[in-house]
Amino acid sequence: LFDGYQDWRLDRISRTETRAAYNLGALKQYRDAGVTFVRVIDGDDPLCADWNGRTVPLHEAEGSPLGHPNCRRTWVPITTDLGRGD
Repeated sequence: LFDGYQDWRLDRISRTETRAAYNLGALKQYRDAGVTFVRVIDGDDPLCADWNGRTVPLHEAEGSPLGHPNCRRTWVPITTDLGRGD
C-alpha cells in the first residue's frame, strides 16, 4: 500500500497524527478539570512564532491543536484560578 512513499512522509504523517491526538486528549482533560485558558509552547519553530507563548481560551486551542504538519505545539494549562470557588 505504501510502495513509493518516502520514509520521511510516513514519519511526518505518524508524528503529526500522534501529536494531534495527544494534544486533543490533553485539552479534553484540561476542560474536565475546569481549565479555561492554556499557554502555547512552540519552541523556535518559525512557522508558529506568532503562537509561541500566547495564552488563549481553551476552545481556541481545541480548534487548532497543531499549526502544520510536523508541528511540535504543546499546550500548558493555566491553573491560577482553579479551586478558588469564586
